[in-house]
Amino acid sequence: MQHKVLTLLTLLAPLPAAAFGNLDCIAIESCGNGGCDPVSKPFAIDFDWSANAAIVTQDGTDHPLPWAQTGETDDGLASTLEYGDTEAISRFLRIEASGLDITAYYTFKDPSVTTWVGTCNVRKAA
Repeated sequence: MQHKVLTLLTLLAPLPAAAFGNLDCIAIESCGNGGCDPVSKPFAIDFDWSANAAIVTQDGTDHPLPWAQTGETDDGLASTLEYGDTEAISRFLRIEASGLDITAYYTFKDPSVTTWVGTCNVRKAA
């Protein structure tokens, strides 16, 4: 497990003097009480490594989420990072990375619970 977690952190961690490691994502599915529907909604994930937080930018609004845990999927095939808390702050982000495939599950209450399933790419340094 530690190797996979280190691989994920290495992939997402910023390089010196470069804004590398942040993610640009597209929600391809939106799930709620009524099931799941296809969507195409962009959102961004920026990491504040000094604050142990991720900032999700959704519809032009920033939502800072504190780090919750690091681990791996039940099948052991992907590393995970989790941020936020649906009970305390009504937002939760789970990032799964396996090789170069990065999937983000972003859950928020607005007004009912919705989860976006998104594919992500590492943002290139400017």
